[in-house]
Amino acid sequence: MLTIPLDSRVTRDSVIDAVRELGVDALIFLRSIRKLHFHDLDDPARGQVFEVDVILSGQDAINFEDEEVAVEIADVRIVEPAASGSANWYRRYSTRRSVSNGMKRANKATGSTTPIAIAVPMNTAHSIRISDRMPLPVETGLTIGLDAQFDPDSARSTLLPNEWNEARFADLGQLVAWSALRAFGSETPTAWNHVPLNAEVDQTTDWAATKVRTLVIEVCHDTLRDQLEVKTATGVAALSDLTYEAEELEDLLTEDDVNLLRPDSVALPRRSRDPSGRWRRVL
Repeated sequence: MLTIPLDSRVTRDSVIDAVRELGVDALIFLRSIRKLHFHDLDDPARGQVFEVDVILSGQDAINFEDEEVAVEIADVRIVEPAASGSANWYRRYSTRRSVSNGMKRANKATGSTTPIAIAVPMNTAHSIRISDRMPLPVETGLTIGLDAQFDPDSARSTLLPNEWNEARFADLGQLVAWSALRAFGSETPTAWNHVPLNAEVDQTTDWAATKVRTLVIEVCHDTLRDQLEVKTATGVAALSDLTYEAEELEDLLTEDDVNLLRPDSVALPRRSRDPSGRWRRVL
């Protein structure tokens, strides 16, 4: 056993609070660590356990403006806390982006490539802090996890408003849009979770929140408006051609009824809707 003395101001309660604040979200983007366990030797009931299971589910390729790179796709399932184990899991998309000539990190070594990743909640969702492998104390309200090699300030309390970080948000915006298009092409009910919403994001003038709105959410929405086609009973339809009933009429009208009422549009298929109704907020 290795014993490390702590500053006298660090109490057992403060350590427990720190571990609890990290939570299971701290494991979503880590490559090798799967479990975070705090043992209270004096009171085992106060122990904290967070654990995930990562299953590689495939690989694809994303085409940025200047290069095509491989994307690793993995399912991150919550093991502990056990109460949330069956309630949530994430689909993680990870890749590496070439660094543009002349672009440098602030006071850090700059490699030829830089990692980016997103994590999409596939069932229940909550807001996830921005990560640089581990969560940073930067809240945006977004339910899609964003991970990149960001430049934080010296205290790791916020992101520097610099060109490097702006480029990482731009990369993440393209990855979010790509993952959404891919999901709509294969499993529409879960694809709605891949679409970030402005209503979820902090509406302040905070620099990071502003970049999330303009470089992630708006880019994703613009891409979907231009490129998304949804499979329907009569073929594929663009977003602008879709129609659907008011929520209070959902149990009364069928797809055929909606098509009769709006012959110039195509009813969104029931099989393409998610059970939680997020599709309404997206559309």
